[in-house]
Amino acid sequence: MRLATEEFSCSNPRPTFDVLQWVSGQGTNATGGAVAPGGGSSVTSLDFSNTTVAGCVANPVAADNNSSPFVDYDNDVAYVRANNGVLYRIKNVFNGTPTLDYCITVNAGRALTSPVYDSVTKKVFVSDGRSVFGYTPGAASFTAAGSVTVAGTAGSIILAPIIDVSSALVYVFSTHDLTNTNEIVSQMPESLKTHVDAPIGPASGGSVLDGDFDNNYYQNGPATGSLYALRDTNRV
Repeated sequence: MRLATEEFSCSNPRPTFDVLQWVSGQGTNATGGAVAPGGGSSVTSLDFSNTTVAGCVANPVAADNNSSPFVDYDNDVAYVRANNGVLYRIKNVFNGTPTLDYCITVNAGRALTSPVYDSVTKKVFVSDGRSVFGYTPGAASFTAAGSVTVAGTAGSIILAPIIDVSSALVYVFSTHDLTNTNEIVSQMPESLKTHVDAPIGPASGGSVLDGDFDNNYYQNGPATGSLYALRDTNRV
């Protein structure tokens, strides 16, 4: 069995994409104690931001924080990002040796959110903190698939977009709207041609974390459901 993670540490100034493979039968069950890989287990690490491939040049000092990989299990690929504003696609995640496939600069020098892949529309969505971008991964490169700006201040969107594949809608939580007046939840179609904002409080220097939908939303869609948001009210 293999587990894929994205890692950044103080000892390594760059993020790595790690795949942990442990030997069958190792560890203990949940009742008896924590499961921990033992002898024979291995970790494969890919220094993806320091590799030159189609669409990008190696960046030896690209840091990474607040980020998780998104694995497309059907195609054995993963989508990751770094604080250099670049979106990466990694192939052969579990069935082979993880290898950087290609990448694209979304917004140079900006810390991107974690990417999210929609297997229905075949698009990857990511934000640079102000705008939401869509990309279609192809055989050898990404193709731009729209963008929309929802915040007036850089770094307002911290966490990954939420995709409602059944309604073809994208949601992001932001500490600022376009006028820097309110904290918002912004809803947009996957075409990213428009957006509708719901104010949830005054704009500030805090953070708005991802919320979740209630059961009515999952059962009946946006018309009858609700979306909950979490605001950081501990301001400095």
